[in-house]
Amino acid sequence: MVIVDAGGYKFTYDNSMSFESNFSLWAQINTEEKLAFNEQPYSREEQEEIFSKLFSNKAWLRSIFCYTICIG
Repeated sequence: MVIVDAGGYKFTYDNSMSFESNFSLWAQINTEEKLAFNEQPYSREEQEEIFSKLFSNKAWLRSIFCYTICIG
């Protein structure tokens, strides 16, 4: 197994920020990391899919919150 030090490319979900703001920050950090390691960055669609899977619990809470506020 190869373990690579990602350096300063760390992301921590910030509950005080919106899901979209967290996604934007994660996408930026992820793209910078990919470029730093000479890898092809993910497309926007791939980023959205990966982020949603990584933080599905946050996405679920966001949808419940929006439903309650926007609809309820």
